[in-house]
Amino acid sequence: MTGATSSLLAGQSVTALAYGAADGESLFVFLSDAPLRGSSAGATTVDGHAVFTDLDDPMVVVGSDAALVLQAAEALARS
Repeated sequence: MTGATSSLLAGQSVTALAYGAADGESLFVFLSDAPLRGSSAGATTVDGHAVFTDLDDPMVVVGSDAALVLQAAEALARS
């Protein structure tokens, strides 16, 4: 983990966690108490970044490597 903070995302309070991989890839995880407004469940690409949202466990995972994003989302869902 390279950093953590509390912030607002889409007008909601979130805990934002930043991770850096040895190969230079970055991964950002946003955790909230409720689903983020305007989000839908599943994986997509936004502005060249892979994004995964899970409405059952309100989180958004963002990164430049789609495989890494999905791997992190699966790991978080199991924990």
